[in-house]
Amino acid sequence: MKGIGLRKRGISVAFGLVLVLAFAASGARAQNGAAGKKASEVFKNIQVLKDAPAEQLLPTMQFFEASLGVTCDFCHVEARDKDEKMNKVMARKMITMVRNINKDVFDSRREVTCYTCHRGSADPPGTPRVADADYRPWDPDSANGAEPPQQRPPVPPPDQIIDKYLQAIGGLDAVKKANTRVVKATVTDSIGRRFGMEILSKAPEGSILIAHQATGDVVTARTGDTGWFRAGNGAPRDIRPNELDDLRVQDVLYFVTHVKQSLTDLQTRPGDKVFDRDTWQVRGTWGKTPVRLFFGRGTGNLLRVVYLTQNAIGQNPTRIDFTDYREVNGVRFPFLWTIARPLGYQTVRIDQVQNNAPVDDAKFARPQAKSAS
Repeated sequence: MKGIGLRKRGISVAFGLVLVLAFAASGARAQNGAAGKKASEVFKNIQVLKDAPAEQLLPTMQFFEASLGVTCDFCHVEARDKDEKMNKVMARKMITMVRNINKDVFDSRREVTCYTCHRGSADPPGTPRVADADYRPWDPDSANGAEPPQQRPPVPPPDQIIDKYLQAIGGLDAVKKANTRVVKATVTDSIGRRFGMEILSKAPEGSILIAHQATGDVVTARTGDTGWFRAGNGAPRDIRPNELDDLRVQDVLYFVTHVKQSLTDLQTRPGDKVFDRDTWQVRGTWGKTPVRLFFGRGTGNLLRVVYLTQNAIGQNPTRIDFTDYREVNGVRFPFLWTIARPLGYQTVRIDQVQNNAPVDDAKFARPQAKSAS
């Protein structure tokens, strides 16, 4: 977990676009053998989260960080398996409390999490705040004295919203003319560090994301339902289910050509304003990942994607905002992305988009682990 402390230590979290790469260095090595195992089989001194999937443990630690507004050393000493801080002992009690509340009150649904009370503070308030200039007396005919909601327009069905989006970007037939797509971008992270990035797409089921980090390329590759991941100069490992869903959502060529058949359990509701524009929100599930799509009511453009990755306690959100749509070979493509997670954000400026550029199949092959010198 040495690579997770973002705010106080000034260490940048290398997301490599939207991939969950915040467990760098020691954490990534521990996770290489985590596939299919429980946390207690991979990590030392696990007392409460024993049965949690090992690959979810570090995303769960990130969830704690974001929920309490702290870093690793709030609970841990350098030797992570030691119990020298009372905060770590208290954290175990809090996890047990949250689990019991959800079990006893909400039929084991994850309705209550750390963030429910903490809201980014290590010391959550237990008393109501005093009144200020924004205070309004309670009114039984409205929501706490607020103005009654305005009359909303009828909510269109999900398929109609998605069809309008596909039409807005040039039509599905125009998109399918690209058998491959190579996207090159420059990424600036939360502390101003810059690096290059590439997304390689090859129909029907190939995606590669490469983040050119100073310590070596961070690569995630997918072919169908299988793939591999490698951080820097580390050993490659199998891609995990949540990373598969991540990569499918992030690969714009794949996303556009599969959105109608891949999203299930669709619902529509009024969405938040994005770039001061009214939106329709389409909710659904992509694989096992809950997804929220925000489309401009006027243009039909996809302005925001939010997806929720499961951890042992709650969900880690990722939000991607798209703007600066430009036409590339008859298809409109967003040239500015803003990617935000609880522990940091990135600005992605697209430098180049090439359709039907050569993409060698060898790039999808899993590399051999490098031997120790």
